[in-house]
Amino acid sequence: MPQIKYRRYTPCMNTVIWKTEIKDLEKLCLTFKGKLPALEKELEPLMNSNDPVVVMVYSRRILEVIITKLCETELNRPRKTEPLKGILDKLNNELKVPSHIITSMHSLNSLSAYGAHPKDFEVEQVKPVINNLSTIIKWYLNYQDIQVNGKLGLKNLQSESKNSESQFIHSSQVNQSIAVLPFTDMSPERNQEFLGDGLAEGLLTILSQLSGLKVTGRTSSFSFKNKEVDLKTIGEALHVDNILEGSIQKAGNRVRITAQLINAADGYHIWSERYDREMEDIFALQDDICSKISEHLKVTLLDGHKTILKKRPTKNPEAYELFLKGDFYNKKYTREGFEKAIEYFEKAIELDPEYADAWWYLGFMHFELHAWLSLKHESIEKVIYCAKKAMTVDETCADAHFLLALVHFNWDFDWDKVEQGIELGNKYLQTQFPLTFLPLEAWYKAMVLSDFDFANKRMQLGVEHDPLNIYYKFHLAQLYFYGARDYKKTISILNNLIDLGLPPNTAWHTICLAYLFDKQYELAEEFARKDYNTSEGKGHGAVNLIVCLAIIGKKEEAEQIYQIAKSFPASIFQNLFHARSNAYLGDIDMAFDYLDKGIQNKDYWLFTLKCSPEWDLLRSDSRFNNALERMKFPK
Repeated sequence: MPQIKYRRYTPCMNTVIWKTEIKDLEKLCLTFKGKLPALEKELEPLMNSNDPVVVMVYSRRILEVIITKLCETELNRPRKTEPLKGILDKLNNELKVPSHIITSMHSLNSLSAYGAHPKDFEVEQVKPVINNLSTIIKWYLNYQDIQVNGKLGLKNLQSESKNSESQFIHSSQVNQSIAVLPFTDMSPERNQEFLGDGLAEGLLTILSQLSGLKVTGRTSSFSFKNKEVDLKTIGEALHVDNILEGSIQKAGNRVRITAQLINAADGYHIWSERYDREMEDIFALQDDICSKISEHLKVTLLDGHKTILKKRPTKNPEAYELFLKGDFYNKKYTREGFEKAIEYFEKAIELDPEYADAWWYLGFMHFELHAWLSLKHESIEKVIYCAKKAMTVDETCADAHFLLALVHFNWDFDWDKVEQGIELGNKYLQTQFPLTFLPLEAWYKAMVLSDFDFANKRMQLGVEHDPLNIYYKFHLAQLYFYGARDYKKTISILNNLIDLGLPPNTAWHTICLAYLFDKQYELAEEFARKDYNTSEGKGHGAVNLIVCLAIIGKKEEAEQIYQIAKSFPASIFQNLFHARSNAYLGDIDMAFDYLDKGIQNKDYWLFTLKCSPEWDLLRSDSRFNNALERMKFPK
């Protein structure tokens, strides 16, 4: 069986990732300078070295100094040669040392070793060792009655309080909120990024089943990937108190995974563990990690079950790897990414035809790649087939029901089936709300049932769950325009999203219309022209500029632009664009002709017909009511 090999780490100041932790340790040392010479002697080489091996060895030596003292004062005997773990267990059992300090000591002991060579470790693990060491030293200073940052030592505190147990409570109690960061790929070839992302996303989904635990969404958590940002900053940005991070390393069929649960505010390590497993055990490993988090954060499952991951998506580890690769490319949100994802999902299904998640994801990729704007019948048939196949394999596959509802919402406007799909999706949902299909229910409620209040609350829930998710906020802005007709709110959100990284041309489609219907005509024209130029005079960019110029009195230019747009095929300038252009250019009959063609052709965006201000110019005509009846909107 192949063994995981470790590369020799070459110290370099630019690659040292624990400089901040060393600086904090140096500040701490100043508070007891000259008072604990044995401790200072071991700390000096640690703080002056960039070599992780030196840091790990001297961390253990420092722990030995503290343990030797505790043996003398608390256990009334010398240190001798007893294994450190046994001493820690005895100190814990006799309540000589607070349990959270024992946890930090065990964690440090599990990674470092007393002697010339430490145990196997990843460079990433040096930071948690230093953080645990700082936590232990701070407690030890109080134990020794040495003031830290003006605070009284432990003995003076005991004289101030009758409740001696209060000294042992960590300063920042564990809170019920968590973010899961992508696990770092530590494989020699650095070719397992997809596995680290997939493991983190799987843990995130499982943790969402825990009652009373706020779990930050994937987009927000993964936004810090490959960025040197300290955990405190991440915690503040995501509004969470705890962070789960780790690393993954794979060789052959063996994986080594480290996981650390950390208090974001002060870096305190609540729990950490290293796993060496076969790929076949990956789901049991996820279950174990989440169970440990549940135990340490004192939260329980939503339904009271003892096992968190109640069903394994596949029994084939190779199929699972292929699925994760597919999801990795899907998350790139590019045409090339979707095409690559389809390849991997198909390969996963070849290995495991009963892999429900691979089936619905394959269908969703076909929808993403082929179905938006120009809904082709052959593509839709593939999506429907994959969704139904997933449900055949697993009737409780929530995302398959949501995917089928998405097709009916955009394709044949069978609102009963949309309602049924959303209802069944929510019924079988294992997370607090649908992560991939959250906007679907909001759009359905707003556009079809005219219930914008529900839609707004639904999307706000998504934004609270995933605060850095531009996708959720973009949908919220769209709903403010098409549903609530709050144009100023729409503009405000979209401008903010551009600052956060949303491609400007994506926002300009709606911004120019919001300015237009808010009667801010100069700004409307400015953004409409930007949109037109960026889109090369096609699609939304063309129709929005035509409508804008027609409204502000520049009909001649609008006519010229429309003549160019008319030469494009329907896949670029669809029937509904023709309908809107003709409506604002004054040819109402032609507008209804194209609207009729759009309904016959099942054009995308017809679900906005009932509520969107874009169609207000036609609403007073009886033919528009006939169009609404053909769409079979609920009364």
